[in-house]
Amino acid sequence: MSIISLEQADRLFWLGRYSERVYTTIRLYFNSYDELIDGSSDLYSNFCRSIDIPDVYGKEKRKAAPGKEGKLGVEGMSREIILESLRKAGATIEGEEGTGSHQITKQDLMELGLSGGADASAKRLALLKKLNLPEHMSANAMLQALNLLYTLEELTTIVEKLENEHG
Repeated sequence: MSIISLEQADRLFWLGRYSERVYTTIRLYFNSYDELIDGSSDLYSNFCRSIDIPDVYGKEKRKAAPGKEGKLGVEGMSREIILESLRKAGATIEGEEGTGSHQITKQDLMELGLSGGADASAKRLALLKKLNLPEHMSANAMLQALNLLYTLEELTTIVEKLENEHG
């Protein structure tokens, strides 16, 4: 076994991180697959929103008429929309500085009332329902999914809206 360079180690780290994000997204998709196929189109739209796939309406340049739903596919979207979606997913773009945003931690979940409190379990269940995530997710799996899908600021906003809805 040979020694690897710092650059190679860094590349392996990011490869592992992005692979994990892909597997988590696939796992979330498969957990919702039957509901998405058999349920209403709102379920699919909500799922796409939860993983930052934007709805962009319009007609692609190569087509004579817009699609059935009137939405653009990824090949019809602007470079800026695609790059922003990649950034939201946690990708770093070559030549750009990182955002500096930190991962959501268990401490953050405690501060948001999603862990360690009297009604934390009910709040977590309401959050999972709101985000169309499986209700039986463990706290660690939920934390992993939240880090994949949201920033701490986005999560805080969602939790605040939930609290306002439920009084």
